[in-house]
Amino acid sequence: MKMKLIDGRRDERQKAEELLRKRKATRFLAQVIAHTNRVVAAGRDFDEADEDDLVFILTGAVKFFAFLEGEELDGETDKELRALWQMYDSMIALASCLSPAKIAQLFPPEKEYNGAKCDMKDYFTSVAAVEQAGGWKKFKDEDAVLSFLMDLSNDDITRCCIASMHIIDALGARRGQKSLIETFLEQETGMPVNLPKHLGEARDKAGRVYITADGEVLGLKAKPRRPKWMRTVNGYKG
Repeated sequence: MKMKLIDGRRDERQKAEELLRKRKATRFLAQVIAHTNRVVAAGRDFDEADEDDLVFILTGAVKFFAFLEGEELDGETDKELRALWQMYDSMIALASCLSPAKIAQLFPPEKEYNGAKCDMKDYFTSVAAVEQAGGWKKFKDEDAVLSFLMDLSNDDITRCCIASMHIIDALGARRGQKSLIETFLEQETGMPVNLPKHLGEARDKAGRVYITADGEVLGLKAKPRRPKWMRTVNGYKG
């Protein structure tokens, strides 16, 4: 069956939004470089640097990695991937020079308050994480930073953490290693797991849409069901 791939079909609005996101990412990266150069020029380490510079570097780095969360890394060379990981590692080292409360001030927890019902992170768990990590005292070490960021319910922080896992997976894939989620599922189930890397859609000549995984057709895409309470109104054109 011949089908036309429809992955990446975007209108002008979507193209403009992608360009805007890339420009923002470039601006955040430039912010990181500029303030890092200020710290280096002053002959200081992160733990001796001015807090304003640390804040600009951290916010720029988090925003940059949050952008990377939705990007493909296949086109990056091994050297570029290692450079990204070194940058992320440096960001964590820098964050350890600040306090949990300061980071929560820079990246406020999302205003979600019913996480307990679904056993998920929310505003209250984030506040508890700040206190547990030391409040306005500096972090004990970099492991404490990683643990705190995973507990903070902020969209930019979450996307930044996911981006770090994507980088690890990309480096591991080139060595023939499984992804982190595949390794986790194998440990939990005791069975081999191979997840598709690329999910997409394809359309046949009749207009039917199919789900694809790594270029192979998985099956027909299900159409959303109309709610039972919804009724057709004759003569209405909306």
